[in-house]
Amino acid sequence: MFEELPRATLEDDPGVSFVLDGELRLLYCNPAWDQFAVQNEEPHLCADHMLGKPVLEGTSGELFDYYRALYGEALRDRKPRDHDFHCSSPSLERLMRMHVYPLRNTAALLITCSTRVQRPHSTSSEEPIEGVYRNHHGVVVMCSNCRRTRRADKHPETWDWVSDFVMHQPARVSHGLCNLCLDYYYPANG
Repeated sequence: MFEELPRATLEDDPGVSFVLDGELRLLYCNPAWDQFAVQNEEPHLCADHMLGKPVLEGTSGELFDYYRALYGEALRDRKPRDHDFHCSSPSLERLMRMHVYPLRNTAALLITCSTRVQRPHSTSSEEPIEGVYRNHHGVVVMCSNCRRTRRADKHPETWDWVSDFVMHQPARVSHGLCNLCLDYYYPANG
């Protein structure tokens, strides 16, 4: 792999880069991967914990299906792919661009993610009143893409930005996709 992609180039790149094998297991993560995990208070996602594991292990529903198809198609037809997605933190709104590059000499993919837009959140955060967001099963549903939280009260199609829930995930959280993210970023699944 490093004959085709000089390791120093990947190590020095400020964007998050990683390599997946044909089974979609993580073979390599650059230092920016770890920096991003630590900045977002997710140290358990650093490379030393993740290498050798399936990249989609913690993904479910529409996102699992979407990324499995995206990576699988790139492995089969050997053509690069691009995808935009949100990856916000409690204080920053981020729009990212993912590039998927099939490696020429092996059945593997290089994935690079770069920040297209990063700015403080433009909307104020809702108060984390769990009664408004916890559904009748006792679960809080957050969008896996934009990280907004679904209301469980009389307006279940309303998704609010609740920075406290992003910073400190409440107990019993399920991840889904809000209608906007589903239709805009994952139109093939809509």
